[in-house]
Amino acid sequence: MAGKLSLEELIKKREKIEEQIKALHGDSSNDFEGISLIEGVGFSDTAIDTLQDILLIYDSSSGKAIRWNKAFKERVGYSDKEIANLKVPESYFDPESLVKAANLNRKALQGKTVKYEMDLITKKGDRIPHEYTQTALVDKEGKYRLIFSIGREIRERRNYKNLLGDHRRFDKLISHLSDVFLNIEYDELDKEIVNALKKTILFFGAGRAGIFQIVDIDDNYRITHEYHNDTQCKPFPKGENVKNIFADAANLIAQGKIFHFAQLDKLPSNLRSLRPYYADQGIKSSIAVPLQSFDKVFGSLSITFFDHEMEWDSDSINRAILLGQVFSNALARMRVEKTLRSADLRLRSLIENTTDAVFCFEVIDPIPIMFPINEQVDRLHHSKLVDCNLVYAKHYGVDSVNDILGKELVEIFKGKSANLDTLFQDILNHGYRVINSEGVETLEDGTERHYLNNGYGIIEDGMLRRIWGSFRDITEQRNMEEHLRQAEKMEAVGQLAGGIAHDFNNQLSGIVGYADLIRGDAEDGSDNARYADNILTAGKRAADLTQELLAFSRKGKYFSVHVDMHKLVNEVVTLLQRSIDKRIIIKQLLVAQQPFVKGDPSQLQNALLNLTINARDAMPDGGELVIASEITHLDNIYLKQKRFELTAGNYVHITIIDSGTGIDSALLKRIFEPFYTTKKQGKGTGMGLAAVYGTAKSHNGIIDVESEVGKGTSMHLYLPQSIKDLPADSEQEEKEPETAGAATILLVDDEEMVREITTDILEKLGYAVLTCEDGCQAVEQYKNDWKNIDLVILDMVMPNMNGKDAFLAMKEINPDIKALLSSGYSITGEARSILKAGINGFIQKPYRRVELSKKIAEILNTKPQK
Repeated sequence: MAGKLSLEELIKKREKIEEQIKALHGDSSNDFEGISLIEGVGFSDTAIDTLQDILLIYDSSSGKAIRWNKAFKERVGYSDKEIANLKVPESYFDPESLVKAANLNRKALQGKTVKYEMDLITKKGDRIPHEYTQTALVDKEGKYRLIFSIGREIRERRNYKNLLGDHRRFDKLISHLSDVFLNIEYDELDKEIVNALKKTILFFGAGRAGIFQIVDIDDNYRITHEYHNDTQCKPFPKGENVKNIFADAANLIAQGKIFHFAQLDKLPSNLRSLRPYYADQGIKSSIAVPLQSFDKVFGSLSITFFDHEMEWDSDSINRAILLGQVFSNALARMRVEKTLRSADLRLRSLIENTTDAVFCFEVIDPIPIMFPINEQVDRLHHSKLVDCNLVYAKHYGVDSVNDILGKELVEIFKGKSANLDTLFQDILNHGYRVINSEGVETLEDGTERHYLNNGYGIIEDGMLRRIWGSFRDITEQRNMEEHLRQAEKMEAVGQLAGGIAHDFNNQLSGIVGYADLIRGDAEDGSDNARYADNILTAGKRAADLTQELLAFSRKGKYFSVHVDMHKLVNEVVTLLQRSIDKRIIIKQLLVAQQPFVKGDPSQLQNALLNLTINARDAMPDGGELVIASEITHLDNIYLKQKRFELTAGNYVHITIIDSGTGIDSALLKRIFEPFYTTKKQGKGTGMGLAAVYGTAKSHNGIIDVESEVGKGTSMHLYLPQSIKDLPADSEQEEKEPETAGAATILLVDDEEMVREITTDILEKLGYAVLTCEDGCQAVEQYKNDWKNIDLVILDMVMPNMNGKDAFLAMKEINPDIKALLSSGYSITGEARSILKAGINGFIQKPYRRVELSKKIAEILNTKPQK
């Protein structure tokens, strides 16, 4: 009968079996103890085949099998026909067990239920240990004849029994190694790991055991610990990278998997690449288990056999895994402690080599954090310095860390206004941690130093116990930032001054121009001539003031000639001696060899004159004025220290020293600002030193000052030394030349007054004039009439289109264009770029009729370049 029975059918089967047994035994079924072993199944069909245990009923006298279940058939490996023809028990037990089997059968036939263990011999000859429960059935005559036997496989139980001794030994080994690795000193760990590998090969009977670890960022595998049996193998080459040799195995290990083999010809297909290596080494069997910490694989434990093949059953594999875990813990501890030691060394090195002052104060009496902040700060003063670096020690005047460690905070500071007071306040007010907080410390000489502070409070059990912190002196950084802000301010003021001077020059052009026309028409000695001369004189003075503004803004008139600074000093001293107080003694200490610079002699002379006049004015009661020169080499270190934005090299260094009243430190920051002066009203414009500053900057130099109230002032002017001579420009004033003849001039300027006065001057000179108020109009005008236009006078700064763009557009129309550039600025920056583009000349506003006439004649009389 095929198929499975339902629960209802099984119950009915059971009832039927009980009735059959009662029929055989009458009412004495209680004497039959074997009934409990087959409860719920019948002598046939599906019920008996559902049993997992083997069932066999056979005739004790003939040894013929009467009934068996499916489990028995599959276990022994015989067919039903073969089972029916085989004799029981001889066919299934070994000869040594047959006597024992006969005695057991005898007891069963006496109505007893017997239990025993015996190996079942299969058709293939395999021995499978079983535990049997056996009884006998009686026939109708009441005789025990049929043997009823149920067998349960006990291979695992048998193995457990056989291996119980090994388990106890292994448990003892694991316990011992765990204790050793937990309690051993770090420095002894390497030695104990090797000892543990020795115990490992002794337990397994192996030839070699080793630890392989990933030891670098390239994930290279190297053996770090090993123990081997000298009679069986050679040691593994220490330090050799085995990543390539065991590539396939290493990939498995890296995935947290185990690999093992009992025989070389049974290597898994994905590890066949290892066969040549194992064969060459004489390895017959091996296992490798991953070593990992926090689920990260960092190596493997390898156990290798050379003299026999190891059958890796689940028990042996589990033991290897457990050993791997023990070694993992030991090696993880080693890695952690090594990392901590290395980190401690790095931290110590960082603390010792940092430029920051690092410290740790331990509170002598731990402070409850519930105390008010002020009280906590007070109690922190009774803290003890337990750690610091040399920078910290030197900050407080000692040359050795040992000379300051152990001292209390109050002893270190000795009542001074301390930066750490600020730091402690910040730490306590910001949750016991502060980052990049700024503090100030007042030194014994009264000067202030600025610091960038970091600190962290260590709190344990609600008590503040330690303060770790650091501070960095940022005084120079703050000074540099202040210098930068000052430089940016001066740059902005310079831009403003240049713009004012430019606009003022446009206005002066009208004033000077009309005064010039009036003077030209007035008779000598007349009131109109006198009025015009006075206007021209005032205009010249105003123009000189704008020149100082332009010098400050570095947009002043600039010539590039070879200047002898000693000659300029002599000229300035000659001028100064005419007006200087006789109580002031002038000394010249001019020792510079080749005191030449490249620049504008007029600007440089004005700069020296301004400096000496200021020195003179600083000595109202007389004194000594010294003008000295030398050649000074400024290197990058000095320039960085002084925060000079210069290029390293040789400089002509002019020093002007007075023994006057000196300048207060608060005022020193502002002395180069335009319109700032400490002189009484009417005694100065405040532009002198500003112009000197601008002149120095425009000549790629610098002006520096040192002063102390009551002890005088030293002005230091540094200008790059020049060796090569350059042709000098000439500015000799000439008489008004004849006009170049009839010509048409296109005048382009956005200022109406400038257009009007210039038109009047040009027409007086006999020229025809066309006017435009911006570059766009001028280009359009020139496009239509260029053949009739002999010269273009262009303003540089205009709306819509500036002078340069207008000139370039006109040059596209007529490559032989003649043009004169006019500007309230001078020949610097944008003006120079226009000159390089091919414009014929430059004239600075305000200009006189003589200057304009001369420039026009020069350009119109010049033949176009081919």
